[in-house]
Amino acid sequence: MVDFCDRFSLNANESSPTSLDVLKLNEQPRIISLFTSECSEVKTHFVDTGGFRGYVQCNARTEGKCLLCNISQKLETRIVLPVYDVETDSIMAMLISSTVSPSSLGPQLRLEMERGELDKRYLMVSRRFDKYTVRSAPISDGAETGEATIAGFLEQIKDGRNSLDGVIARLPNLDLFDIPQIERKATALGLRKQDYEPASAVSTDG
Repeated sequence: MVDFCDRFSLNANESSPTSLDVLKLNEQPRIISLFTSECSEVKTHFVDTGGFRGYVQCNARTEGKCLLCNISQKLETRIVLPVYDVETDSIMAMLISSTVSPSSLGPQLRLEMERGELDKRYLMVSRRFDKYTVRSAPISDGAETGEATIAGFLEQIKDGRNSLDGVIARLPNLDLFDIPQIERKATALGLRKQDYEPASAVSTDG
């Protein structure tokens, strides 16, 4: 775990179990509450094939090598921040890029965290193309604040029943080799599937 505010300082330029859904943003504002600055940084690659489109975790940390790195698939850092979503009365995961600009999401959320009093106000977050808007609204008397939901989530994190890393899928290198588009790139670069076999699976002559 890392601290969100540290990750977006002004000069900042194996899947685990999880039950969180990703909060998808569009032009219709989502009303959320920030309750923690604890987040997770995940190294990812974007995969777009006939059967799968989305971010997957880089395998370099878990397997020692990553097929997507080896075929020069762009490596990106995604920050996973848990937030309370008022509409669904649930904890959801915000996936945030490491981009630092006035219209990017991370720096705007960081400023809201620094303003404080997050237990007294909601944030209304929306996205239009690659530009994000974050506005503050006071919590009215009797409004849902998700205290029980938040407490339950924090307890799950504490005892290992939930994990932020698991929000982003992890496809082992051998599974990636089974995707025809990726396999063709790998073969063109002289990469062999057997080179990505786990060490324990490689047979040796006695």
